[in-house]
Amino acid sequence: MDEASNQVAEELSIGIVDNDPYAVDYLEILFHRSNAPLRVLWTTTDPENALHLCEIDSGLPQIVLTDMSMPGMMGVEFSRKLIMLHPEIHVVGITALPTGEADTSLRQHGISALLNKDDSVKEIVRTLGKVADCCAAMYWQGPGSIISLNDTECEIFRLFSQGRTLDSIAVRLSMSPATVKVHMKRAYAKLNAHSRTEAIAICIRDGLI
Repeated sequence: MDEASNQVAEELSIGIVDNDPYAVDYLEILFHRSNAPLRVLWTTTDPENALHLCEIDSGLPQIVLTDMSMPGMMGVEFSRKLIMLHPEIHVVGITALPTGEADTSLRQHGISALLNKDDSVKEIVRTLGKVADCCAAMYWQGPGSIISLNDTECEIFRLFSQGRTLDSIAVRLSMSPATVKVHMKRAYAKLNAHSRTEAIAICIRDGLI
């Protein structure tokens, strides 16, 4: 595996489907203005169109955020159809109704989590990150966050914190030691850190690793 294919993208790609055009626009603008580590590939008010968009290579997101109550195709039915076509995609439901954790019945239909439309952007982004195992989103500090490391940078410092050596980390991530150092240098600048120990301490303090 080459280095490029091994590196996890800093941004989490998502698609949004909701029969309410105002809700769709609101979410897209919310993510954009908050500088969340998300890349919205597409939005649509039609679940059938969402299924079609996922058939296009450039339109295949890591997560689809779907409204749970849509005329013609409820969120559960949409999720079931999407997962049958693309089992690698994560589906997260969103609703205006009170929510708890996604129960067993929802998970059986491929819905990994259930969000409320009144949840903060930080809660939404972190939940999406947890579902897709995306470090940048999972530990996002919220709008105006100063510190934002990408997944590769987080993983490097996490491995160092476990006592691994530079060479062993390079092997694990399928990259050269020199490339690991490049990632570390960029992360130092983001963290305003002057040493590996200081960088790890900041990452732990801010919940990045």
